[in-house]
Amino acid sequence: MVADHKAMGRWSLDKLKTQGPSPTYRVQVHVYAYGMRLKGEAVDHVALVAWPREASSLDDLYVWTEPYDPAIARDALARVDRIAETTERLSTGENAIPALEVASYFAVNSESCRFCPWFAPGDPTMKRGCPGR
Repeated sequence: MVADHKAMGRWSLDKLKTQGPSPTYRVQVHVYAYGMRLKGEAVDHVALVAWPREASSLDDLYVWTEPYDPAIARDALARVDRIAETTERLSTGENAIPALEVASYFAVNSESCRFCPWFAPGDPTMKRGCPGR
């Protein structure tokens, strides 16, 4: 089993317990397992170990698991390749477009936007940053 440890606040921990992991966390742990498989490790399951960041005990420690699925990792890596190819194609040459405009071609996980240095929710025209669409 591959386990990814996360120190989580109350809101995030409660959300994991009630709704399962975010797509980002789920993909992340499957990609870790994929890499370990490529190195010859036997991986059958993945886990997120959520440590209560603000608690004075480990009573709220929570572990989410599921069977390892290499398709989840392959799909994520293929998405990265598509993003790289599209970015290269659109941002080079005589018809190049600005990087922020290139970013508008891709769907984002708006739950993760608040951590992005380019997040600018009041900028739908993407002049200062990404509005998190």
